[in-house]
Amino acid sequence: TSAVDGGSTSGEPTGGSDETAIPEVTFAEVLAVIGDNCFCHRSVMFQGQLDLRDDAAYASIVSVPSIQAPGVDRVAPGDPDGSYLYLKLLGDQATVGGTGTRMPQGAPMLPPEQLDLFRYWILGGANP
Repeated sequence: TSAVDGGSTSGEPTGGSDETAIPEVTFAEVLAVIGDNCFCHRSVMFQGQLDLRDDAAYASIVSVPSIQAPGVDRVAPGDPDGSYLYLKLLGDQATVGGTGTRMPQGAPMLPPEQLDLFRYWILGGANP
C-alpha cells in the first residue's frame, strides 16, 4: 500500500474507512523520489554533507542531526514536523531555525503525492 492512495500533506489521511490510519510507506518508495530529485546529494560532492546515494541515504538521514538546524534531526521517526528533511521539502525550514532554500533547489516543489510519501514514511517510524 502507498501513501498516494488518498493522503494529504497535512498528515491527515483523506481516504479509506479508517480516517486515523497512516498509510504504510516503504523506504524504497522514498528512495525512488530521492533518486529522481536529489542530484546534488547523490554525487561525489554530497552537498551539505548529506549523502543520499542508495547505499548511504538511510544512515545519512534517520536520527542524524541537521547541520543547518542544530538540535533538529534530519528525520525524526514519528515526527515529520520535527524532521528537517521534510521541512526543507516544504520550504518551512526557518520554523525550526534552519537556513537555505526549499529542496530540491532550483526545481519545482515536489507534488503532494511525493510529499505524502515522506510524511507518511516518517509518521510510520521511518523504517529502513
